[in-house]
Parts: sequence; structure tokens; C-alpha cells
Amino acid sequence: MRQPLVAVGVIVAALGCGKGSQECQVEVADFVDYLNTMKDEPDVLATGAKLPLRANAKEAMKTVLVVEVLPTGARLDGIPVDATSLPNKLMDRIQQLATASSAFRADQVWFAIDEATPWNTVADLVDATAEKGFGKIGFVFAVANKVKPPPHTSVDDELARAVGQERPAALAKVLREVTAPCKQMQDVFQNLATYQTGNKVEIFASGIGKALLDCKCNVNIPKLRSAAYYIFGATPMRGVTINVYRDAPTPLALPAATPWREASKQVNAGMATWFTIQ
Repeated sequence: MRQPLVAVGVIVAALGCGKGSQECQVEVADFVDYLNTMKDEPDVLATGAKLPLRANAKEAMKTVLVVEVLPTGARLDGIPVDATSLPNKLMDRIQQLATASSAFRADQVWFAIDEATPWNTVADLVDATAEKGFGKIGFVFAVANKVKPPPHTSVDDELARAVGQERPAALAKVLREVTAPCKQMQDVFQNLATYQTGNKVEIFASGIGKALLDCKCNVNIPKLRSAAYYIFGATPMRGVTINVYRDAPTPLALPAATPWREASKQVNAGMATWFTIQ
């Protein structure tokens, strides 16, 4: 049996009862119970990329830097990059993150690649990264989703209208609207963004119960539940890491236009290779 993420009853006892407190307590307990169903799920990355599904992707993408790659181009921390500019920007960003956290894995770079991205774009970015000394390369894949979605709200409609790289911005807008009546909730989300490591569901749950009770549930909890689903459970992810270097014994050579959905099927955990174009 899973242990509860946070002892809601303890929080309630410490805060005392206010107007409508019993109804609020029940809503908070239900919400935290729902979060509890997501705490053991794989990581979720805010990305506009449609990732290929990979049943055997096992590695967690914690404490690593992830480059987002779409058919229209690549981004690092939301800033457009290409094969020429990416290596130096990676060096600068990884140095910052490694200084901030000793747990950060500065020896590897991961890519979240949209399944429609052509092979030549992937090969150029990956090879340029490996040439800079990052020989351990990870790739993010979608894995099977075991979390039950909450009842439908307008959040689902809003996010359904957002495609590709519009999705993270649409989700951020939803969060701003949902948390607007409760400063304490805004603080919880801002605090969550500062963590490079750890189980983000547990971190979130440890603060959200008290924040909701402090605000006497003066927010739209069904919408909050929907938003939490998209943040923590809608598209769980895991990764596959490989070794990339120019003299690898088995280069992976594919036609330039091969979409990543097909090319990725030839990328296997632990392989040593170099990406080339036929």
C-alpha cells in the first residue's frame, strides 16, 4: 500500500477550523489522494515535442539538461539553438547547474525529440554535442500512462487547442488563472520550479495542502486537479542513454529525411555509435 504524501489531518489540526473549513478539508484530502496516484510515475517534462512511445525506456531524466528538438528547430531553456551554437551554450548552462547542485550530471546531455523531426537535424545536433565532449547522450521517450485522468474540465479543452510548442505556454496560462486567488499556491509552484532533483509530485504535495487550507480552498479545485494531471501524469517519460563518438565501430547511417519516430527504433540503450547521413 502506498504511504500518503502528506498528512492532511495534521495540517488541519495545526491550522484550526475556519468558515467552510470542513468542506475545504475534504476537498484538500481528495486532491492529495489524487496526487498520491502519480508519485511513482515516471518523469514528466514540459515540452511541445510529441515523443515516440518506447516500452523499454527505463532511465530517469533527473539532474540532467534536456534539449528540446522540434521539426522547426531546437531549443535550450526555451532559447532557439542550432548545431553551431548548441555546444557552447550547453557548456555555459551545465557549468551553472553543476555549480548550483553537486548532484547534477554534467557528463551527459539529453534530447527530447519530436517524432516528426528529420534524421539530419537529429544527427547534426547530437554529433555536435558529442564533439564538444558530451559522449553520453540520452533520449527522452513517452512511456505507458497508468494515471487515470480526472473528470473533464475546461482545462482539457484549452490544452487540446494548443499544439506542439504552444502547449507549455497554454499550461502556464492555466496555472496563472487557477492560482490567481491564492498567493500561497503561487508560492508553492514557484518553489517547485527551483528543484533540479527529487520527486516533484512529493515536493508539490508537501506544500499544496497547507496552501489550499490557508486560502480556504478559494480556487477552482477541479481545474487544479486537471492542471496537476497535465504537469505530473499526462505524458510520463523515461529515457535511453547511448555512447556517441566519431570512431564508434557501428555508425548509425540513415537517409536525411527519416523521421525520428522511425530512426529512434534503431537506438538501443548502451550502444556505441556515431550518427551519420546516407
